[in-house]
Amino acid sequence: MRLRAERPRPNCNCGVSFTIKVPRKTRIERADTSNASVRLESIDATARVQTSNGSIKIYDVSGDLQATTSNASIEAEKLSGSAILRTSNGRIHGDGIKGTLEAKPVMPALT
Repeated sequence: MRLRAERPRPNCNCGVSFTIKVPRKTRIERADTSNASVRLESIDATARVQTSNGSIKIYDVSGDLQATTSNASIEAEKLSGSAILRTSNGRIHGDGIKGTLEAKPVMPALT
């Protein structure tokens, strides 16, 4: 499935929100967005989510997980499996994590 929201012409100060419900064992191969937050919950499968300028909130996910954002935070609670969490210019907070975890708050290079 692919969903795409296109900005009307001329540009407006408007937005869009999607809520997608799938069976718990659905693998999320790629969920990408820009300038928006992502919330992933109650998944029992592999998931990969990415956004820019938006936070990521993850709750009750078991299976391999990769979550990446920039300029925002990642909050993860009740995870089991292998998790890779990456952000730049944001914090990473986790609670109730079982399994392997790689968390990288990437700091920008100083010039």
